[in-house]
Amino acid sequence: MALLEARNVIKTYRKNDEAITVLDNINFSANEGDFIFIVGPRGQGKTTLINVLSGLDKPDSGLIIFENETLTDKDEEYLAKIRREKMGLIFQDVHLIPSFTAVENVESPLYPSEFSEKEIREKSLQLLEKLGLKYRVEHFPEELSDGERRAVAIARALINEPKIVFADEPTAGLDEEWEKKVIDLLRTYNSEKKATIIFITAKNTLVKKYSRSGDKIFEMKNGKLVSRSS
Repeated sequence: MALLEARNVIKTYRKNDEAITVLDNINFSANEGDFIFIVGPRGQGKTTLINVLSGLDKPDSGLIIFENETLTDKDEEYLAKIRREKMGLIFQDVHLIPSFTAVENVESPLYPSEFSEKEIREKSLQLLEKLGLKYRVEHFPEELSDGERRAVAIARALINEPKIVFADEPTAGLDEEWEKKVIDLLRTYNSEKKATIIFITAKNTLVKKYSRSGDKIFEMKNGKLVSRSS
């Protein structure tokens, strides 16, 4: 049974007097534990697809279904609750809180929570240590490298143990060492938690390098989503 589905999803934007179709009748499904790559050139609708699938944006027509529940007719308060409790979002722009340290940024989604402050701190430190940031946890974002800031944002997205992670170009601009660290962390999370990962990238070379047997690979071009494998 699918964890997430898009059925006949269409999304258009207006530019001057012209209607531009960004998502053109998208049909897509993701099962629990899938690792999915969506690859395509920039400007082809990949980020818009992530926004629609996660409820950050609404389609003009079609349905988004998560855990057998239609999201397209829900209000923003309800959608925000679903994202907070069951989804992890990794954006191209890390959106870290400048006045928070690395560990405080990672902790922030868990407040308020049934967890104690000690439990929250331990969970956050464990994630940061996996990313090699053991000695950077008390540093502020401006004191971290681009790779370190991206790692903190990824740890923050995983701290609530989401069922599905939307990763929008999570390795963009990173060197090979940080690229591998990020993908290894997402692979480990996928394996240990049976969570679904949807990984957006513009780099075919990255997909060729890191995809494995059993992954699902889709190509997005001109608003259409086509399966390469299943």
